[in-house]
Amino acid sequence: MKYACFFFLLFVVGCSHTAQIASYRPRGSSEIAWNVKVEQNSLSGHVNVIVNDSVVCDGTIGVFESGEELKGNYRGHPVIALLERSSSLFTRKTVCIVMIDGEMAGKFEL
Repeated sequence: MKYACFFFLLFVVGCSHTAQIASYRPRGSSEIAWNVKVEQNSLSGHVNVIVNDSVVCDGTIGVFESGEELKGNYRGHPVIALLERSSSLFTRKTVCIVMIDGEMAGKFEL
């Protein structure tokens, strides 16, 4: 029974993720602001950048690297996500800066 509980908890932790949301409106646009969401799987570190429910770019930081650049496109607007990982003895944090049309749409700490 102990092992079943352990594996269940491991499964729940593996499926959990961190998500943050920001609003962004392209310069000179009068349309409704876009929802920019960044999700990170806490076990694998995989990051999804989502604009209005569309996955625009996704990826992960390599094992021996401290940063990564992800590129995508949303409605003809170039999207770049800059990932940076910092670690200390007890914590590991990923910062994701999302740029749309060269403007910062949000800074997310995951």
